[in-house]
Amino acid sequence: MAENFGNHPERSVRVSVSSDTAATTASNRMLPDDIRHLLEHVLSPELQHQVLNDLQQHFSQQSTSRLAQHAASATHQPAHQHTHMHPVDLHTHRMPMTGLHGGPGGESESLVINMSEDETDSEGTGNASLVETPAPASGQQGAGISRADQMQAANLLHTFYNAMESLLPFICLLMIKFMFDHRLGLLVFIGLLGTFYHANTNLKKNITQRDNRSWTDSVGCMAWIITFLSANIFLIYYMFEDQHLYRSLYLCLPKVGEVSLWQLVWIVGITDFVIRYGAIILKAVVAMLPRFVLRYKRKGKYYMLIEVTSQFYRAIVPSVPWLYYFYDNREGGVMWFSVILMVLYVVCKSFNLWIKVRELWTALKKFKSNVRYGTVPNREELNLVENNCPICQDKLSDPVRLSCKHIFCEDCITLWFDREQTCPMCRASIADRPVWQDGSTAGVPQLF
Repeated sequence: MAENFGNHPERSVRVSVSSDTAATTASNRMLPDDIRHLLEHVLSPELQHQVLNDLQQHFSQQSTSRLAQHAASATHQPAHQHTHMHPVDLHTHRMPMTGLHGGPGGESESLVINMSEDETDSEGTGNASLVETPAPASGQQGAGISRADQMQAANLLHTFYNAMESLLPFICLLMIKFMFDHRLGLLVFIGLLGTFYHANTNLKKNITQRDNRSWTDSVGCMAWIITFLSANIFLIYYMFEDQHLYRSLYLCLPKVGEVSLWQLVWIVGITDFVIRYGAIILKAVVAMLPRFVLRYKRKGKYYMLIEVTSQFYRAIVPSVPWLYYFYDNREGGVMWFSVILMVLYVVCKSFNLWIKVRELWTALKKFKSNVRYGTVPNREELNLVENNCPICQDKLSDPVRLSCKHIFCEDCITLWFDREQTCPMCRASIADRPVWQDGSTAGVPQLF
């Protein structure tokens, strides 16, 4: 019995002792020899003594109450029937058996001594039986392991939170120190960002609302954008004249001395803002052109071509400062390590430039194409719409009938499709997705 018990990783042994009413009257009743022999093979001597004491105390405390229950049930049953009681758990004693007959992996087992009264036999002799309780299901074991993992994860999170709480003041101090050391450069970047946002927003608004403004108002707004951005470019290069930042525009390194990380970000960031300012200026010039010089349906393609070309140029310009930064090894650097960094940068940059080349090629093909979004309506169709354009609320000029049967001015619907893909009346899908045809400029800086 001892050998079989040790082969299961988790098992408990349940010893049930049943007796009739007469057999339980003795307060110090001892276990039968077969049960005592079984316990000697299963338990250590210390646990045997503990179990026997618990059993004797149980009989002495419960015998009186059980006698009364048996007597009460016997008075209400016929004489020819045996007294029957369902098994009732009176006392359960579970004790760990660590080190006795552990299962595989050193897992401990528990011994459950369950005292219950079973059916009484006619001879009044006590019966003892050995009941093995099944081991816990694997799902219960998995649940226990998952709870342990959850507790461990919670402890790790708590430790990380405490570490961050203690490090946060020092991180804030370092940030304050960095901002103070480079306060002039940060203020310049903030000013350039605000100027870009203001100019880009106003340009898009004026291109969209061309029908709500007179030509003179539109020209005046565009002239203000051109003057404002040009003054910002001149001011930047004048304030930092000693650094010759304009050299980056033709792929040369400015005169900044040692190319540190902050100097690298400074050179690339200033040059990127200048190129974006230049793209907005060119778009404003296109928007100023009167209709007889450049029709509205062509202006969207010019906006797209200017934007895609500027993005390609912005992707090329940072290459020179980055290569100088990786090559600079004057502070005890190793040449082979610098060469490896430069090669990796060239490989990554090649993929980026290949994407920009494909975008530029697609924009050139679209610029050369002459797309007409519909057909010319007949006189009956014009009479049905009373010869009015739903967009400009004016008489139709160069009317176009879309595939959804709605009729618009050609310039009005072309300007609409520079921003949208669907019909303004029924939302039917008509055009392809517009790309940079609304006069907007990319706001994400090209630092790499």
